[in-house]
Amino acid sequence: MIGQGLLSTFLATAAWQYGAARVDSASAGVFINIEPLIGATLGIGLFGDPVGWPVLLGGMLIVLGSIVVVRGERPNASHAADATHGLSMD
Repeated sequence: MIGQGLLSTFLATAAWQYGAARVDSASAGVFINIEPLIGATLGIGLFGDPVGWPVLLGGMLIVLGSIVVVRGERPNASHAADATHGLSMD
């Protein structure tokens, strides 16, 4: 039980904090949405969970949505300077 607590709580939190310190929050937040896709993939691979069109459609939507968000978060040069100082021109 201690091993489960260490692996599922401590190591997961430590890995998240390590990654979050190295990328901006918008990019890091996208990966929260990928977690169900990873869980479904592991369930299919490890436990033989059935794969149907809802799982495939959901997986494609998760990936597509993540790509859209990451590409949409790239600031241009003028907004990048404002974002660093907490100013918004919008």
